[in-house]
Amino acid sequence: MTERNIVLYKWPGHAGLPSLTAASLQAEAALRMAKVQFFCQECSSSSTPTGVIPALDLGSDVAAATDPGDLAAARAIIAALAASGAGDLDGWLAPPQRAELLAFATLLQAKLDVATHYTTWIEKRGFGEFRKAAYGSQLPFPLSYIVPWSQ
Repeated sequence: MTERNIVLYKWPGHAGLPSLTAASLQAEAALRMAKVQFFCQECSSSSTPTGVIPALDLGSDVAAATDPGDLAAARAIIAALAASGAGDLDGWLAPPQRAELLAFATLLQAKLDVATHYTTWIEKRGFGEFRKAAYGSQLPFPLSYIVPWSQ
C-alpha cells in the first residue's frame, strides 16, 4: 500500500465516546480493523469537504453518503475505502457471502436507524441527558440552545 494521507472527518466525542454518531464510530472502527494509517479531524458538518459527517478524504477522492442516514454514511465510506485499495475487510468473502452480508447490513440499517433516531430525539432522557449536552456544550450561549435541535 502506498503512503498517503487519509483523513476521517467526524463529530467530536462526548461522554467517553470517540464520536457522537454511529456512522463515525463504524467508519473509524473499519479503518482501524483494516489497519489503515489515518488522521481524525473533529469538526461540524459545515467544515467537511462534502458538508456531510462522516466523510473520508482519501487524498485523490472524498467519500461520504448522499443518504442522510447514519449507517448508510458508514457503508458508503467503507465501500470507498475498499474501492480505493486502501483496505477491503470483505475481500475474502465469496459472492454469496457478500450478498448475505449486504442483506443483513440493509436490514440493520432499516431497523436501527429508526430506533436510534427515536432514542436520540424523542425520548426525553436520550435528548435531555446526552444529545443536548453533547452538541450544546462546546457552543456559546444562544447557539448552545439552537444547534442541538437542528442536528
